[in-house]
Amino acid sequence: METAIARRFMSAVVGFRLPYPPVFTCRRLAACTMRNYRYRRFDPSDAPSVCGCVRSRERLQRISGDCGDSLTPDILHRWSSDARAAIVVHLVHDQTAAGFCTLSRQEVAGLPDAAIEICHFVVSPAWQFRGLGSFLFYSARALAWHLGYRSLLGRIVPSNLPALTLATSLSGQEIAANEMSLPSSFRWFRWSLTSDCLRWEFYHATCAERSQGDRFV
Repeated sequence: METAIARRFMSAVVGFRLPYPPVFTCRRLAACTMRNYRYRRFDPSDAPSVCGCVRSRERLQRISGDCGDSLTPDILHRWSSDARAAIVVHLVHDQTAAGFCTLSRQEVAGLPDAAIEICHFVVSPAWQFRGLGSFLFYSARALAWHLGYRSLLGRIVPSNLPALTLATSLSGQEIAANEMSLPSSFRWFRWSLTSDCLRWEFYHATCAERSQGDRFV
């Protein structure tokens, strides 16, 4: 109810309907999404379902500079092998991956020591605008904090309007590419990582028992 009211209020203020509900607090987002989604470490057996989320050249180019007509297991293997970590999001009652992303320092040179980039952000078209992307982001943010990083960076192709809307709704601070000598062909966002990230893990843990295989650290 509160989210619906907020959507109507924001629509009246800015003059158009927001594709994502405003994200007010980690607790409220958790209440909306924890019932539906879980996250875990990426496994090679997830490759077919993750690749099935990116079946066109246009979608592949939105999330990566890789050339090809669609996402393939070889591309996915390279993404996960080069990453500091790779995670998937799946439905509570279905282990099939519906979202995927990596945390990496290999994609762009010159990142500050305390920073890591969230890369290859994939959400199944069937689950867009249903909170899964927000859930995936907050899960990756909590993991980045556990890995010892204190800043999370993300780059978005300027034509990828859904991703730009999501980054804005998640309170991303847009930064100029020349601020850190980053590639200027993307729009860059930054999030500070603090101990508040632990709230997300707490909410995740209280919604379902987590097996040892779900733990990253």
